[in-house]
Amino acid sequence: MLDAGVIGLSVGCSYLPDSRHHSEPLYHSSVLCCYNPQLLKLSNPVDLDAYMAAQHAVISQTDSLHGCVKDALEHAGAELEVVAAAPDFMSILATARSSAVIATVSSRIALRYGPLLGLEVSPVPLALSFPPVAMVWPLHMDSDLGCAWLRQQIREAMMGKNESNVADIAA
Repeated sequence: MLDAGVIGLSVGCSYLPDSRHHSEPLYHSSVLCCYNPQLLKLSNPVDLDAYMAAQHAVISQTDSLHGCVKDALEHAGAELEVVAAAPDFMSILATARSSAVIATVSSRIALRYGPLLGLEVSPVPLALSFPPVAMVWPLHMDSDLGCAWLRQQIREAMMGKNESNVADIAA
């Protein structure tokens, strides 16, 4: 969408640097898993065997069922049975609330919204690493005044924020 000119700025964790875009890291993210304890009888923390055997729901802004979690899982040598994907965290958490799936989402989101939906929140039993959440924009938008203003607003919103406030911004 950036290359097609549909959008002038993207914020996310799945960006791979290239010569056509600028990137500015905003913060580092980690993930937790959420599940409905009434539908999945799992221990907390979820053990590796149970995590790998379960069906999963993930956030994906692509046409893939795996999203940015896929690269982290492949790096850890793991492959999940992903049965649901959506572009936003509330859809994934709602899926976990009503289905026997594990939703692997940002730690900030899991801690803030999982308990509100009656979901159990657990560490992911794998060592996963993600690229930082970053602003990305095409080189040709570098001098665009509107895009420059928006980037500055995002920087200021992120500056000096504690973990709680970052969750509000990330949400």
